[in-house]
Amino acid sequence: SHTRRKHNTTLTSRVLHCIEGYVRRAVFLLGAPHAFRVYCEVFSRAARQHGAYIVAGSILTPRIEFISPPAPTHSTTITHTTTTHTTTTHTTPMNVRMTDEGLYNVSLAFDPTGQVCGVTHKSFLVEDEQSFC
Repeated sequence: SHTRRKHNTTLTSRVLHCIEGYVRRAVFLLGAPHAFRVYCEVFSRAARQHGAYIVAGSILTPRIEFISPPAPTHSTTITHTTTTHTTTTHTTPMNVRMTDEGLYNVSLAFDPTGQVCGVTHKSFLVEDEQSFC
């Protein structure tokens, strides 16, 4: 009886941990396209402005793959309007795209033209990442 309750408690704990992982994964997947677009815009712009290579910090996203040549559909225009003026920023079409495959901790390297020149998918995940990747 005691052993059975302990087994049920352990099983319940595992099921709840699994459900929590699925919920966390779903939240990251919902926000991934926007987060990836902002991530690329910020680091691509910084690389172009400074004429430098930049290895960006990691971001949680589905697998990233190179596309060639850069697809114009991945270019974005950002318009920011305030009461005094409107600022429009055009970004460089990106030579990578986010797939619908998995969820990875990824780091991109940007060249001085703002294009992605390297993609690294993290090999060893920390415990929090393992629960939903």
